[in-house]
Amino acid sequence: MKKIILLLLFTASAIAADAPVYYYPYSGCEAVKSTYAYAEKDIELRRAGERIIQDYISGAYSSPFDTTGGNTLYLFPDKRAMLSDRCDICPTKLAAEGEWKTEAGSVIITWKKWCLDEKSTQFFIQRNGKCASLALYLTFGPRKNVKDILLVSKDKEGPEIKDALIQKSRYIDWKNIADDLSNKPKGSNF
Repeated sequence: MKKIILLLLFTASAIAADAPVYYYPYSGCEAVKSTYAYAEKDIELRRAGERIIQDYISGAYSSPFDTTGGNTLYLFPDKRAMLSDRCDICPTKLAAEGEWKTEAGSVIITWKKWCLDEKSTQFFIQRNGKCASLALYLTFGPRKNVKDILLVSKDKEGPEIKDALIQKSRYIDWKNIADDLSNKPKGSNF
């Protein structure tokens, strides 16, 4: 009887060893030929599939801080999108507001209000793209662990991705942030 049990265990372990291993979210992301310009050595960039987008998209994404400021894109779980303009010596202000949805493996943002002046808008688009249709990318370490979550405007995709919004916070206090950004200061266009 012991020999039969051992034989069954040995057979079952051999079958399990041949089964492919699914690493979530790594296996749910598509391998790409692009590289992320600011990634450390041995970091792999992969484009998120539909399920991964649903699980990872909500959060706060920041552009790199330039000389005196930058932008933060908030994608809230209730499908609202808000863009804040921040600087080192002035208060953060709401720069744009809209809605987001996923469609065919992309994140589509429909902007309803835009309050950046022309110079700031040009700088934002030059740096981050139009941010109307975006792709979600994840970087993975050697052990298939998530390192960074990136949002890349479709017009900024290429062999080397340099311009990306980097997710700084996944589980944000989204209701309070949305309320704080929505408080309309005097003279606001919102």
